[in-house]
Amino acid sequence: MKFTKKISVIVPVYNVCKYLDECVGSICEQTYDNLQIILVDDGSTDGSGELCDAWAKKDSRVEVIHCKNQGVSCARNAGLERAEGELIGFVDSDDYIAPDMYEQLYDRLEESGCSMVVCAYKTVDEQGMPLGQIYENISDGTLFVDEYLLKYCENARNHCELVIVTNRLYKRELFDHVQFVEGVIHEDEFFLNDILFQVGQVPVISNALYFYRQRAGSIVHTAFSKKNLNKYDALKERLKKCIEYGCSESAVKSVYRECISTGVRFWLLAAGQKLLSKEEEKSFYQDICATGKLYRDTESRSCCGMRSGICRGL
Repeated sequence: MKFTKKISVIVPVYNVCKYLDECVGSICEQTYDNLQIILVDDGSTDGSGELCDAWAKKDSRVEVIHCKNQGVSCARNAGLERAEGELIGFVDSDDYIAPDMYEQLYDRLEESGCSMVVCAYKTVDEQGMPLGQIYENISDGTLFVDEYLLKYCENARNHCELVIVTNRLYKRELFDHVQFVEGVIHEDEFFLNDILFQVGQVPVISNALYFYRQRAGSIVHTAFSKKNLNKYDALKERLKKCIEYGCSESAVKSVYRECISTGVRFWLLAAGQKLLSKEEEKSFYQDICATGKLYRDTESRSCCGMRSGICRGL
């Protein structure tokens, strides 16, 4: 089948020698063959960079960027600078995709006329065997911004398919004024804030076409640290954008609850592990209270179900 629109697939690569062939092979074998495959070697030290170069020799669609280690956001941004396609996809280098993932995503995107499409995913272990968690919690259809946020907030830990960057296809113009935030973790949460309110509505495919590998050394499985507080910052930004966008009362309320509960949970974790100074603890707590005030001032109501103490300051 002839596909006229090129998809640029960006793959950040860092010390994944064990998994890289399976990942790149799954992209090269796509039924949608009009691809530019950009492997961004983010300063690998285990031979992954050499594997990238070998793939470029094997398949003319593969291009390699070698750069010093700066993190996944920098690698994705470097890939975006090189991207030539009218459509953009991302795959993490320890994951792999179904043979027809991009064909299904492309067909749904064209049919809908929208700017982004999402599919479900499955988790696999380090050997690529399916785990118990099968994230097929989304149904075929289209989610508008309010519905999207409500779906994610109803059980954020089990709706990761609505926030991760990789299980989707994007129109290139979405990135005209958007880059990945560098120097943070939970970068997907910040990225969602930049993209979701642009697209307005998101077609959804319930088929699990992306295979998300769970491995001990990955960022999502490292111990809680001060950097995790970035997620609260992303949720706080999302709440402000919800209010500015004019989201429904129920959507704003849900995002608010997710933001405050995450903030309090992280504040307690950080305090318990002594990750913050006393001054930083106080400042973080006061920031949570200020976020509560933003919501109350907007909605003209008391904090939703939270004890009044969390809304008052220290």
